[in-house]
Amino acid sequence: MVIFLLERYLIVDFQGKGCTMNPPPIHGETTHFSQTPTLEIVYAADDHYVVPLVAAISALVESQKSEPYEMRVTVLANQMSPSNVELIENLRTLGLSSENLRVLDISDRIPEGLPSRSPHNTYISQTAYARFLAPQLAQGSSDRILYLDADTLVKGSLEPLLTLPLGGRPAAAVCDRIIETVSHPQGLPNWRDLGLAPDAPYFNSGVLLMDCQLWRDEQIAERLYAYCFGRGDDLELFDQEALNAVLGREIVALDPEYNMFTNHLCNETVPGEAPLQRDPLSPEDIASARIVHYIGHLKPWKPGDTASIETDMFFEALDRTSLSGWRPTNVVTSSAGHE
Repeated sequence: MVIFLLERYLIVDFQGKGCTMNPPPIHGETTHFSQTPTLEIVYAADDHYVVPLVAAISALVESQKSEPYEMRVTVLANQMSPSNVELIENLRTLGLSSENLRVLDISDRIPEGLPSRSPHNTYISQTAYARFLAPQLAQGSSDRILYLDADTLVKGSLEPLLTLPLGGRPAAAVCDRIIETVSHPQGLPNWRDLGLAPDAPYFNSGVLLMDCQLWRDEQIAERLYAYCFGRGDDLELFDQEALNAVLGREIVALDPEYNMFTNHLCNETVPGEAPLQRDPLSPEDIASARIVHYIGHLKPWKPGDTASIETDMFFEALDRTSLSGWRPTNVVTSSAGHE
């Protein structure tokens, strides 16, 4: 019998300020396994995000190959071309069986007419809303899944997430490093109407540990979609606003190491304002991260990216796949041999 114990986690104190470290334990939730446990990972992508998705799955497999659990990976593919579906399925050569890597076409599953423009964001793909469906489309009988954005890279063990106490809450996520509270200008414009305190934490939706049964029983996907339709073109950050507005009080806060924003934001500015991320992460911060997130507009697979540790990590993962050697034009990396 294998027993996994969670050593450290975070919860949110809505009466106090933001996230609190090492709260009293939630009793009775240690999971006992009579067989090899399974960690189910779900990504969502369309043709525009195939390259980062290939790197993401490569990094996931490499980082978890010595872990004492089985992995199942589901890709929710929205309007994806057959050639790109085949490209993803060929990642089984990395060590995933046909049962443990599947591509599921969800082109007709996302409701039509969801907002795609907002006051501060000119456009977003409808694929961003696919994460709401992840618990309903999970493989097998998993009681929880880990949803990851396609622009994330897994570096460390995910074992603690197998037994993280959710305490009857539907999801766990990391407090956003840029939009720290709901009252931030890009947080929840309607935070007062929702009865939230101005310093209530705001969560990033790029990494979500989700309770599948609770998600289904409480029709959370339907509630999230209804919120998005209700807000229309006033929806600020699309799926992320909905998640915080509908579920904010119920989200367990994960340690930042599970969603570490890369330093690309230090080079990204809003006209007339300072860089979005003012405090660059040290190499030690990046090294300790379990999951890094290429958030923002500057990304390694886009022309114009600059040299960084995080950029090199991305191409190292990509070069373990059939896309080895692929580079966008005008991208510079800091490692010798990359052009």
